[in-house]
Amino acid sequence: MLLAVLAACSGGTGEAAIHVPGLGQTSSSPQDVVKQFLDNWKAGNFDAMYAALSPQSQQFYSNAVFKATYQDAATAINLADINYTLKDTTLQGMSAAVDYDVTLNSPTFGAISDNGRI
Repeated sequence: MLLAVLAACSGGTGEAAIHVPGLGQTSSSPQDVVKQFLDNWKAGNFDAMYAALSPQSQQFYSNAVFKATYQDAATAINLADINYTLKDTTLQGMSAAVDYDVTLNSPTFGAISDNGRI
């Protein structure tokens, strides 16, 4: 179920559409943007996570729906912690794809790993 929630939050493609504003015109690298998104998830800062989404992704989900989806998933699995590892980055014109592994830690379900996310 959680993987379905993660896929739903990423537009159903398995790809997280995280906005990298003005790639090439900002000091933040794509890895920094993804790290910030994941750190905000770990901290439960859903508004900051939503703000990092591309405008196209924000058209699919309102902030309220996005926030409720992440909060409901965290509650359902009794989320205690999130660990992640950033992997390769591929530049694609004015956007970038950052591969990462994430593990959601739950005292109820144990470690829930989702490796090879983009």
